[in-house]
Amino acid sequence: MRTQWHQWIGYATAAWSLLYGALGLFWALGGAGFPFGTGDAELMMEPDFALKVSLLGEATPEAAGPVIAALGLAGAVAAVLMARGFTRGPARWALPAFAWTTAFGMTVAVQDFRTLIVVAYTPIMLVGKPFFGWPEGADWGTCTGCRA
Repeated sequence: MRTQWHQWIGYATAAWSLLYGALGLFWALGGAGFPFGTGDAELMMEPDFALKVSLLGEATPEAAGPVIAALGLAGAVAAVLMARGFTRGPARWALPAFAWTTAFGMTVAVQDFRTLIVVAYTPIMLVGKPFFGWPEGADWGTCTGCRA
């Protein structure tokens, strides 16, 4: 049985974007769990290092939450419109331009090098730790340099 992913992927994207937008609203209203800047306990151990790790290194939920909520809502609307094939007038180029600009921004501009380190060390941890032994106490924290 073959699935027709192209028929549902736009709606799945809209749902994911709306969920993240709802999280942004939750954080803006004082909810716990903000993962960037002041909400990142490991990063706040060395606040002078924050902007070197991520452009959101000094972000606060009060400032970034509404932006995340607005981008999440705009992304959900754009995804539904593109999934429905809305291609008249300026929307023909504006919707994909918004989507690509947002994707580029999230991929390149809003990046935390610690995520890349974890991805790079995953094969080493999966093979090295169980088969070749590993120093006592070594874990993801020591690999990413967050703990000594």
